[in-house]
Amino acid sequence: MSVSSPGYPDVASTGVECTWRIISPSSKSVAVQSINLSFGSEMKDDCSKGMLEIFNGCDTERFLVEKICLRGPATEKQGILWVSSGSCVTIKFFSGQGKKNKFRLSVDETEGEI
Repeated sequence: MSVSSPGYPDVASTGVECTWRIISPSSKSVAVQSINLSFGSEMKDDCSKGMLEIFNGCDTERFLVEKICLRGPATEKQGILWVSSGSCVTIKFFSGQGKKNKFRLSVDETEGEI
């Protein structure tokens, strides 16, 4: 399965905020891998232009494991591969004021952490 920004492969509209909860129906861990990342700012910590956040868990006990705000050739080549410790993952996307905000992630069940 994949998760992508609204309108992908086109860029998302400015100011879009989306949240996805990925729950493994068989209670296995969830693996998240980047396919395409393009958002944010050319300045590493400027998240006002756009960002992608990945949380381990889904409700109040969830915690942030990835926050990506950088856009450009370095980000597009930088892949992420992360495996949850439980059967639920939350993914949040904010397109901010950026003009090239888009992403696509592959999400699958797996047998355990890496």
